[in-house]
Formats: sequence, structure tokens, C-alpha cells
Amino acid sequence: MRIDAINKMYETYKTNGIASSSKVNKTSSKDEVALSNTAKDFRAAYKALANVPDVRQDKVDEIKEQMNNNSYNVKASAVAEKILSKYNVRG
Repeated sequence: MRIDAINKMYETYKTNGIASSSKVNKTSSKDEVALSNTAKDFRAAYKALANVPDVRQDKVDEIKEQMNNNSYNVKASAVAEKILSKYNVRG
């Protein structure tokens, strides 16, 4: 599951605060719930992430096959570049 997307949404929610709720009409005989736009965004993101698989099995199988054939080679510079790009550092 992609945790980064959820963390970014949570940080946005935390910095924007909770939206104020509207006043409820006291003469209403029904209970009502009003969701903030942030809550609606969370719900949409949760539904979208529920459909994303946690593991890209095709990639895992491809790498396993390469490892079994002793043909899996990764340049150290490629690994370093990926690590640095994660933290927005350019060498």
C-alpha cells in the first residue's frame, strides 16, 4: 500500500484543521450528518487505494527469475541515485 499518499493527506488535514460544522436545525426530527470536504477527500483516497495491490507480483517474479539465473545486476550508482532522489538530493 502506498503510505506516502496517506501521510501527505494527513499532513494536509492536520495543517488545515477541522472544518467548522454547520448549525443543526433544532426543529428537525431527523438526525443529520454533514461531512467536511476533507473527510470526503479521505474517503475518495481510501477507496482508490483499496484497489491498488500491495505487491507488484509481475516485478517480483521477474526479479526472482533473474536472481535464479544469476543475471540480476544492479549498478551501485543507480541505487544511490534512487536513494538521493527520494530525498530530493542531487549529487
